[in-house]
Amino acid sequence: MASSYGVVAVLVLIAALFAGYYYRKISHEKHLRSIMDGMLALERNHSVTHSPVAVLAFESTMDVFADSFELLKALGIEPPQKAFPHEVIDSETALAETFAYFFEHSVASSKYVANKELFRKMAEKANNLQSTKFIIGGTAIAFAKRLTVERWRTHLAVLMTESTKKHLPDDITVAGSVPEDDDIHLILEFPGFENWGDKFVSQRSNRMVLHSDINNPYLKSLEDLKAVTKREEPNIVIIGGLHMLDNFPFKDGERGERLGELAKYLSALSPQVLVHFEMGVFHEHALFVDLLEYVFPYSDSLGMNEQDLPNLLTMLKDNKITKTATQKPRVAAILDQMRQVYKLLRAKPLGNGKRKVTRLHLHTLAFQVMMTTKDSSWKNTQAATAKASLTATRYICGSNFIHTNKTRLIMDESFSLSTYPGSDRMPLNADNPVPCWDEEDYEFCVTPVLVCTDIVHTAGGGDNVSGAGLTLQV
Repeated sequence: MASSYGVVAVLVLIAALFAGYYYRKISHEKHLRSIMDGMLALERNHSVTHSPVAVLAFESTMDVFADSFELLKALGIEPPQKAFPHEVIDSETALAETFAYFFEHSVASSKYVANKELFRKMAEKANNLQSTKFIIGGTAIAFAKRLTVERWRTHLAVLMTESTKKHLPDDITVAGSVPEDDDIHLILEFPGFENWGDKFVSQRSNRMVLHSDINNPYLKSLEDLKAVTKREEPNIVIIGGLHMLDNFPFKDGERGERLGELAKYLSALSPQVLVHFEMGVFHEHALFVDLLEYVFPYSDSLGMNEQDLPNLLTMLKDNKITKTATQKPRVAAILDQMRQVYKLLRAKPLGNGKRKVTRLHLHTLAFQVMMTTKDSSWKNTQAATAKASLTATRYICGSNFIHTNKTRLIMDESFSLSTYPGSDRMPLNADNPVPCWDEEDYEFCVTPVLVCTDIVHTAGGGDNVSGAGLTLQV
């Protein structure tokens, strides 16, 4: 009899555990769907009703997406003894140690390969892998594609071969000379929570970009950018791809001269033409110093991720580069950092065409944050934040329809407005999936991302998300 009671007790316990698991799963699914429905409603109610004009530069590439493990194996490269972020890749050892470093930290990175023979060998091996994919890429291209989908008129100022142009949507115009060859970027993708050898484990899916460009770093389409801007009278100029200048072997003074020409162009723009600068992975201190002189002072809007933000902040405060940052930042910490960046940039003196920043967009794996100056040119901040979040899920999952069973929420159901003790908390719920609030002369909007668990794309995600956020604000 006692044994029968024991069996019954075990069965009851199993049933209770199963019921609890099922209830939590249904509850989580319901919460996901309610958050998504709230964001979709905001997106639907603020569609693009006119056709804004954007002019975009720089960076046009042929992206070669390769499985990092397969490619490294094909090259005969084993996990190194140590992980170290070399400034440039000049050997297989430097490649292995640099990849191990960014794999272990799971941050996106972009590195110049100075060894042309090594890069040629890598490209050849990647081309022969069955899983390799080829996509027209680059910051300007990704933005242009996204804006065109959202019914914008887009004009690219980039260098691109005629054969590559044929693969662009017909609605995108290209102004730029035709190079002999497209610049090639090798995108080494890796999954999350995977081992490379015995020492290195990835924290999340990400990628390392390798390039040996001959066109992009010289900003060769700058003259075309000037011409197309004069002809098209855009609502906004979008500048990106400047991370291609990072640790590139320019002659003395060559980079400063090119960035100086870019600054002259930006300073001459009408105040009615908005300027957005999409940041990238900047490892070189001297380049960042140049950007703080030639680009940031002429930008109304900045797009960045959780790695770019602390890098910008430490440069503004301490004149130091931050090579890596946490991949799981807290909302409160991000809000504090954005407040500091906003105030430091706006404290800079004006004159000679310089502008005060009025918009910051921070995109992370788990959430989106928009910060806009009150009574500025930017509109629909709440809807734009929602659209950026939805675009992140759609792009990474590779589907315009969001399947909630292929997503999860990493962000908590409430967040603190600051890391300072006693700060207020803001809830997230179906009634308010994109909470916004005013502070001083600016507004914040925050929303979670339905993080894709069935990943199709990683590279280009930030550019697509940032572009989507802009579509409703101009």
